[in-house]
Amino acid sequence: MTEVSLFSYALSCDEMVQTWIDVNERFGHVLVIYEPLKHLEYFKQINLPYAPDDIYAAELLVLEFTCLDDCREVLYHIDHTKGPFAQMWSLGKLLTDNIEINPLTK
Repeated sequence: MTEVSLFSYALSCDEMVQTWIDVNERFGHVLVIYEPLKHLEYFKQINLPYAPDDIYAAELLVLEFTCLDDCREVLYHIDHTKGPFAQMWSLGKLLTDNIEINPLTK
C-alpha cells in the first residue's frame, strides 16, 4: 500500500448514541434498545410497542414517548437477563438503564 495522509477517529457506541440524542431527541423521552434483531422473539413475548419493519438491519431501536412515565413503564418490562440492554433518556440526558433498575421496584 502506498503512503496516505489521513486522520483517524475512533467512536464508541455510547458516543454515537449521545450525538444522535443531542441532535434528534433533546426535548423528548426515549428508550434506546441495543441489538434489537437478536431479541425479536422477546419483544413479542412482552408486547413491545414498535414497528417490526423499522429494524430489519438496525443496531439500535429508538422508541420515542410523549410522557416520561410511559417511557419508564416500558423500560421496567425489559429484563436485561432475558432480553436486550436498554437505556432511558430524557431531555437529552441519560437517566438510567435496565441493568441499574432494581427488579423489586417494578
